[in-house]
Amino acid sequence: MHKFKYRVSVIVPIYNVEKYLKDCLESLLNQTIEWTEMEVLLINDGSTDNSYNIAKSYADIFPVFKLFSKENEGFSMTRNYGIKHAQGKYLMFLDSDDRLKPDTVKSVIDFFDTVYEQVDMVTYKDQGYRNKEKLPLHFRYNYLKNNGVYDLNRFPYITQTRISIAVKNKLDENILFPEDNKNGHEDLQYCNTILSQKMKIGYCDKGEYMYNRSNETSVMHEKFFPIYIFEATINYYEELFSKYEEIPAYYQAMLMNDLSWKLRENILMPYHLEGEIYSKAVARLKALVNYIDDEIIMTCPSTDNFHRHFFLNWKSDINKCCVIAEADSISIFKKNKQLIRQNKFEICLCKLQVIGESIYMLGFVKSALFNYLDKPEVYAVIETSENTIKRVRLELELSSESYYRTKELTNHFWQFVFEYPIYHVSSFRIEVEINGFTYKTYYWFAQTSPFSEKYKKYRAI
Repeated sequence: MHKFKYRVSVIVPIYNVEKYLKDCLESLLNQTIEWTEMEVLLINDGSTDNSYNIAKSYADIFPVFKLFSKENEGFSMTRNYGIKHAQGKYLMFLDSDDRLKPDTVKSVIDFFDTVYEQVDMVTYKDQGYRNKEKLPLHFRYNYLKNNGVYDLNRFPYITQTRISIAVKNKLDENILFPEDNKNGHEDLQYCNTILSQKMKIGYCDKGEYMYNRSNETSVMHEKFFPIYIFEATINYYEELFSKYEEIPAYYQAMLMNDLSWKLRENILMPYHLEGEIYSKAVARLKALVNYIDDEIIMTCPSTDNFHRHFFLNWKSDINKCCVIAEADSISIFKKNKQLIRQNKFEICLCKLQVIGESIYMLGFVKSALFNYLDKPEVYAVIETSENTIKRVRLELELSSESYYRTKELTNHFWQFVFEYPIYHVSSFRIEVEINGFTYKTYYWFAQTSPFSEKYKKYRAI
């Protein structure tokens, strides 16, 4: 085995981060590992602000820092420059606007030593901060809880996509970051390539990568728009999937997570394209979704439940779904597996007010079932003080809320308007009828409604 000069090399690419760089470097000086066991490679990537001078002032004083400077080439080539110069047994990465908790480097590589033969990568907690406030942890930490080695096909939702990692230094055989800088997923691609060899990852439950989400100038805020990365991202997944007869669950989950957050952020669809070119691009997206097992779609923790059914409807076998309507519930089955079961429907009331002598109501019926069913029948049932009951069928049209938490039409929620004289009405309710069965409903009130949570005193009436 090669004898390394250091136990670990920490690679820090630097580009125009004068506001954050000192905190980054101080976090490395405060590491509990002995300085003689660590080298920090500071690689100035053609900064035009004061970043280089700040880095030099630290490198001139503290021998743990080694400063390099080159022309601007981007994160991937800058990290690769560091990898090629690293003399540590392990490689770790830190962006120059982020920090590490003091126990991080030592804890991670001490743990790596114990699982060296089992894995090629160890990860640790990646905690986002915005203006010193902790942000919610990634859902992967619902699975990564204790020190150990995790089989990625048993835990597909770990989805390691960032550089809160340590990897082995394999010298001339090192895997490098992709240098085309076109697909916006260089970290993901780097991690996937390393993990593909064993499909296992180590997790160290000590230490923390302190990810700075306050830096509004970060390229993270602009590089994921489809106009920049759609084609390259699709190419990446198409090429990745083409290597397998059966796609590993881990890669399916990786794609599902990628699609989900981009849909929420309105950066999934290639709206920069038009006509037939747009249609062909969407067809490629749908073709990729067809590689994802239904179970992955329906259980992916980053996917909104209503969006799950949107993606399921992209699959070519969606016509194999069947509807089972019974008096007490209605279900959707696909290949003998139940996708949905409901025994009552949510009625969302956006407006509820008295206008003159009438009550006016604007609302919609909200259910993922309508991704698979035709338009239901919806009735207002009015009971009068004379103990008569009147059942009024409501006209339905597609609600704008069908663009659910995104600008894409993801669901079919059916809107209605109901207006009725208020006098002599003792009660009313909304009923949903499907295939001849009538189902109960429950209500959600918009904030502007006198029956919303905002006005609790009215809810008791």
